[in-house]
Amino acid sequence: MFDAAKHTWNWFIGGLADAALAASDRIKRRDAYRVVVCERVVVRAASGMELGVLSTKGAAQGTVPELAARLRGADLDVEVPAPWLWRRSLNPVATQSAPFLDAFVRHNIERISPWRAADVYYRIVTSPLKDDPTHVAVEVGIIARRLVASVLSAIEPLQPAQLRLVAPSFDGTIFAIPIGDRSQSRYLALRRKIGLAALAATTIVIVALGGLLWQCSSIEAEIAELDHQIADQKAFLAASRRRGPEDDATARLRALRATRPRAVELLDALSRTLPDHAYLTDLRLEMDRLQISGVTRQSADLVPALEQSHSFINVAFFAATTRLENGDADRFHLEMQLGAREAQP
Repeated sequence: MFDAAKHTWNWFIGGLADAALAASDRIKRRDAYRVVVCERVVVRAASGMELGVLSTKGAAQGTVPELAARLRGADLDVEVPAPWLWRRSLNPVATQSAPFLDAFVRHNIERISPWRAADVYYRIVTSPLKDDPTHVAVEVGIIARRLVASVLSAIEPLQPAQLRLVAPSFDGTIFAIPIGDRSQSRYLALRRKIGLAALAATTIVIVALGGLLWQCSSIEAEIAELDHQIADQKAFLAASRRRGPEDDATARLRALRATRPRAVELLDALSRTLPDHAYLTDLRLEMDRLQISGVTRQSADLVPALEQSHSFINVAFFAATTRLENGDADRFHLEMQLGAREAQP
């Protein structure tokens, strides 16, 4: 499965690179020139007009002084004499062996020519056999490197976009051997860039989809929670209607209120319970818990007095009792729970 995904990814990136390269070549058309190698190296335009002479030392001379500037980055065909081309046919090979054809030809170059494979430029041409569709005919064209070394050394500094060796064949056709095709390097560089861009875009899409799915799941959880709360409320209301008006939430609130003292009753109970020598400076009531702070001359009498009133239970000091600066009274801090309302006298 991983190999299939990798193959699909490579095929997709390769297709994008081919399309981008074709569009770039269509938008930006390069000039084409022919360098004819004879007694001297003559440069001709695509129309056949002679532009100048290219020195084998790499300096452009002739009728056009800016010849080197015109040839830089262009498509160049180096036309060599016909005897320089060594063209031979090999035994037919199976169609399934096409991926290994280059290695097969390189192995046979020394057998069909006086040179080694590393010392020649060559091109492989295949054609189907009419009587045997499972095999293809193989033909190879060879040109020795030493024959064109001086010309190519003069052309290399010009960095042509595409460089081919062309020679007239015995049947009158032109046989071309690409040797300086920079489109492959351009293709590989463009493929790397497109691959990185596609990988970054894929990563962004995956992260965005992950965030969207997480947000959708969060919204679904919230909706489910709201549906659950609504169902609970409906069940509570239905049960309240079945129980009747005396058992509804209002009745329960009234019953709870009846068991807790009101604030006025609480203040009245404190005023009746605290001794005359004690007065309050702070009072806090939270639910059924009361905190009071104040000043008294006899702090030890406060706890028994509050507990005996039955309005307050669990009376205790929640902070240390301190002596005032003049020394005639103490500052106290008491905490207690409120007793049930029915227990109040």
